[in-house]
Amino acid sequence: MIDLYETAYFFRIAVEEAIKCGDIKDINMRNFPSGACGYASELLQRHLWEKGVYTLYISGQYGHGWRAQNHAWLETRDEIVIDITGDQFSNRDPCFSIPVYVGPRKNGFHDMFVTDKPVVYHKNDDPLTSSRKSEERYNAILRHLK
Repeated sequence: MIDLYETAYFFRIAVEEAIKCGDIKDINMRNFPSGACGYASELLQRHLWEKGVYTLYISGQYGHGWRAQNHAWLETRDEIVIDITGDQFSNRDPCFSIPVYVGPRKNGFHDMFVTDKPVVYHKNDDPLTSSRKSEERYNAILRHLK
């Protein structure tokens, strides 16, 4: 069994390093972690799947209208959240400043979001392999993973 926190932590570090050194240049990840939660969660979900850990991709919304906040993260089937971009909310409402969170869903932040239907990662309909840019992004992260 892998240590989920350690895996998530080192994956986030690899994302940051890949962006910093220019291996990931696309606009969708430029302001990581802000605005990159969906991409980062999809990439981490694939990485965990390759290690034999099956997760659900969760996305949701807090609030309504133009002030609504969207967020995405992963969860295990027993509702353990794996979130490597929560600190993008350090200056927002709702507030959350933990860069890598692995813990229960009932934490005062993730349970505030109204979530969409969870998405299960499956290699045969992998959205990452349908995009060359996504595949390049994933491989760049792997090169920086320790």
